[in-house]
Amino acid sequence: LERLNANYPSVPSFQLALANHIRKENPADPWILDTYKKLALAPSVGTNAATSWLRALDQLPISDQVVQQYAILASYYPSDMEIQRANQSAKDRWKKEKELRKDPTYLAKLKGLTLLEEDKTDQAEAQLRYALTTRPRDPELLGAMGKVYLRRGQQQKALEYFKQAQRLDHNPDSAS
Repeated sequence: LERLNANYPSVPSFQLALANHIRKENPADPWILDTYKKLALAPSVGTNAATSWLRALDQLPISDQVVQQYAILASYYPSDMEIQRANQSAKDRWKKEKELRKDPTYLAKLKGLTLLEEDKTDQAEAQLRYALTTRPRDPELLGAMGKVYLRRGQQQKALEYFKQAQRLDHNPDSAS
């Protein structure tokens, strides 16, 4: 796909196929978001590009930049109710997220999860423990603590956290 796109850079269907391929690994890739933005107005692939753009945005953590992307997409397709609902939902989620970010334990949760992703387990544990002081029933935090113990070879303790997280997680997207 990359070679096709390089050899034929102005073929929208090739660009869209490559962007969709990259999205599977990295929905935040700036190139794909820019490509979707451009292609969403192309007559031949516009609707498909808009749908792909929406799917990519849905995979990203909410931020001011993501909300702006939703707004642009919504301005391109003012009569598409799915896109309009997604735009409004993004605005609502961002408003809620900004409120949450005023809470130091929520910020500790975010930092702890980031540190865990960076394999900084000891630093992550300190942040996660602090976050648990006000969020003892947060499945994401409990799962993260399970990872901490798993990395330390404490499988039984990890399993306890994973089971507790699973019991409290009501999100159908995280069910396995």
